[in-house]
Amino acid sequence: MPPVTKWVLIGFGEASPELKAAKNLHNFFTYVAVRVVTAQLESYNTEAHKELMDFVETHSLNDGDKFCAALMRESPRHKGLGILHLPYF
Repeated sequence: MPPVTKWVLIGFGEASPELKAAKNLHNFFTYVAVRVVTAQLESYNTEAHKELMDFVETHSLNDGDKFCAALMRESPRHKGLGILHLPYF
C-alpha cells in the first residue's frame, strides 16, 4: 500500500476554502450574537441597549474579531456584556 500523502491546494489566495468558510461563520455568529443581545437588552435594560446600539452604529460587524476587541476596549459595561453573552455562540 502506498504511503498516504497530504494534498496541497494551490491557487486559493490567502486561505483555503475551509478557512474562509470558518472565518465567515465566525463573523456571522458574532453578528447573530450581537442581535440577540440587543434584543434582550431592549426589554430589560434600555440604557445599556442604547449604548450598545450606538456602539454598533459606529463599529462595523464585518469582522467579528475586530468588533469584539473594540467592544471590550470601549467600556466596562460593554466588556461585561461581551463576557456574559458572546461566548455562548
